[in-house]
Amino acid sequence: MENKKSNKKAWIIVIVIVLILVILGAIGMIVFNNGPEKTVDEVFKKLKEGDIASLNDSSVSEITSLGESVAGEEETLSPEKEEELVKACFSQLEWKITGCEENGDTAVVSVEVTNKDFSTFMSDVFSEIFNQALSSALTEDAMTEDKMIDLMIEKLNAITGTKTVTDDLDLVKEDGIWKLDDSDIENVLLPGLMEGVSSFMNSNFSVDDDSTDYSDSGL
Repeated sequence: MENKKSNKKAWIIVIVIVLILVILGAIGMIVFNNGPEKTVDEVFKKLKEGDIASLNDSSVSEITSLGESVAGEEETLSPEKEEELVKACFSQLEWKITGCEENGDTAVVSVEVTNKDFSTFMSDVFSEIFNQALSSALTEDAMTEDKMIDLMIEKLNAITGTKTVTDDLDLVKEDGIWKLDDSDIENVLLPGLMEGVSSFMNSNFSVDDDSTDYSDSGL
């Protein structure tokens, strides 16, 4: 039972953090010698295009470290898979800059962002994992990180609904270059994801005496 708990929570960590690391890794590396509004616009364009040529290996190396800590062995996300994942996340990304306040080396850019609605993404992925787990019990075909990434991309590409959010993005100027400096950027770019994760966790886990138990809907 404890192994099932650990495995399920590990996959939750992998799914959510892989997504967020890819996003934050991308944003952290895309910089332009432009004003704050133009920087936000260019960052969003690169994400929608899946342009990882603008990135370095930071997000890949962080995901490798994650795989080592969760799986106990080295796991890597190839540049090709990273590009597929980014494109799957942002193929429907649309945005409008509604305002900008600049104060020296800091700025706040107001945006209206529409992207895929990630609210049911977590439950959709785990529903498929459960089905595959039943099948693999007979075939001994275990879920690997490569298969998990492929499943994530499949489920991301299957999302048809969208969600619109409005927010203010913080930027800072370093060495004359504007960079996004917003720790909550995933809530803007991946609308509904964290709410969906919270709902999934509440539906599948209960906390009692510092131990975690499954609900009946768990794996």
